Amino acid sequence: MSAPDTAVNDDAALRTLADYYRAFSTLEVQAVWPYFHAPSLLISPQGVFAVPTFAALATVFTPTMEGLRTREFSRSELSAAYVKSLSASATLVTGIAIRYKRNGQELERAGVAYVLHKAETGWKIAVIILHDGASRPAARREFRLTRHSETTPVESGIGVQKCRGVHLACQPAYGD
Repeated sequence: MSAPDTAVNDDAALRTLADYYRAFSTLEVQAVWPYFHAPSLLISPQGVFAVPTFAALATVFTPTMEGLRTREFSRSELSAAYVKSLSASATLVTGIAIRYKRNGQELERAGVAYVLHKAETGWKIAVIILHDGASRPAARREFRLTRHSETTPVESGIGVQKCRGVHLACQPAYGD
């Protein structure tokens, strides 16, 4: 995929998410359904939910939307931090979902990651991952892969694994 094609895909995927956020802000499940691929997957601290149908989406979203109504929810915005075209039909978007009250005051933030799939009818959300990344500084992980001629047992150190002669070390690095 060429650079201009990547930019077009990224822009289209971000427009889809902006439209999804406007639809979500209505707190009507039927308004968000058109933005989802069928099937799709929702991953949150509460668990993993397969969403093959509108009924399954309603089961997951209705309690959330009802709870937001009672908390004076007005709208949501996505602050996109990272956009990456993975292929001509898949784009990854990560960022922070920011929710606001009717008086304009911030209600809450949540870390989010989306995988969008380009379907015949346009970009659709295939996967949503909700996480608490909005509440702590992001840690960048650096990976180093080396080959060893011998196979040794897995080391007990944090973030270090060795298996079949391949050594993968992971160290947190804060900031850029």
